[in-house]
Amino acid sequence: MNATAPWPRKLALPDEAATIAFGQQLAGKLKPGDIVALSGELGTGKTTLARSLIQQLMQAEFPVPSPTFTLVQHYNAPNQCVIAHYDWYRLRVPEEVLELGFEEDCDTAITLVEWP
Repeated sequence: MNATAPWPRKLALPDEAATIAFGQQLAGKLKPGDIVALSGELGTGKTTLARSLIQQLMQAEFPVPSPTFTLVQHYNAPNQCVIAHYDWYRLRVPEEVLELGFEEDCDTAITLVEWP
């Protein structure tokens, strides 16, 4: 895990367009080993930001489902980078995170986590 980054930081985006634009910009700055934790109330744009970021990294616009039910979705970006998109909303105990392969993804993928 990349523990040397100057984070956490909080950011409030005014609307969906700003959230999409930020996701697209952020995508260009991320590399394997980076973790983006997305928190906020229901409907605040966590999935919208993750979706725009994933589409930018994948260099294609396509449906990006929320991993609410699958708990994790993996994407293989054209640049050989793996993107791991987690949703921890339904997890009951912390150990479930490890069962999903989170530690490995933190080392090898760009990891997005909703409801950290």
